[in-house]
Amino acid sequence: PTLARVFSMPMPGDNHLGQGPILDQPSQVSFERSIFDSIGSIMVTIESLSNTIDTIELKLDELIHARNAAAFQIGPPAHKSGKGLWTPPVPNPVTQPSPNVLGGFDPNDDTDYMALVAPTSPVRVLEAPRQSQKLLVGALNRVLASIPSLCDGIDSVAFEIKAFVALVMNIIPDMTPTGILSENLLPYLRTAHGLTPSLRDRIWQDMTNITGCTPLETRRAFKRIIDTQYRGFRRKLPSLDELPPSMLSLVNVLRVNGLAQHKQDGDAEPIDS
Repeated sequence: PTLARVFSMPMPGDNHLGQGPILDQPSQVSFERSIFDSIGSIMVTIESLSNTIDTIELKLDELIHARNAAAFQIGPPAHKSGKGLWTPPVPNPVTQPSPNVLGGFDPNDDTDYMALVAPTSPVRVLEAPRQSQKLLVGALNRVLASIPSLCDGIDSVAFEIKAFVALVMNIIPDMTPTGILSENLLPYLRTAHGLTPSLRDRIWQDMTNITGCTPLETRRAFKRIIDTQYRGFRRKLPSLDELPPSMLSLVNVLRVNGLAQHKQDGDAEPIDS
């Protein structure tokens, strides 16, 4: 065919057969490149928005945790020293769980995470799924903050867990939040300090007593807390020198996967909502 005929051949899908011009090869390449550039720009924008959302959620969680700690005076205030943001040691032994161990609830304050849950009368949280999860995360944060830590240099189990997450991320850099929870944290809570009942059992029982939630819901709330800490430490991870010395005895245990023997079948079950 002649050159004129080639450029007058119809394009696929052309409604006017024989009348649609065909782009020459350079124009076609340029057109495809512009499409890929546009798609790339959109993906960059989506990634930026996702990072912004993560940052906002992290800041909100930090503000809410700080507000709750200040409002309910759970233990002495945290301070930042040469060893990082860890509270002073509390020598008091861990006590048995109690339905009203947290206390201080105001049922008329609808801004509080636990406003709809009376401490002496466990009630199932019946909010919309996302709001219900936020309530349970807030309740779990308060449960963890109410239990004194037996580690020197750490005030509460809440900070003990935070230090443990930072330790795992230092020793096993490629560990995911799910792996931190199922492979390390749950086995640690099950065996830490040789307590009976274990920290794991006490936390789960306190959550049931206070909120009426199921074990699976407690694990989901735990996962959200670990997710938040993980995102924060990905931005700024304390070095081993900044962690409480009492946690460093776990370094070799983590390096040889020594907690694996304390895992249970349910630890690795899916926990996403």
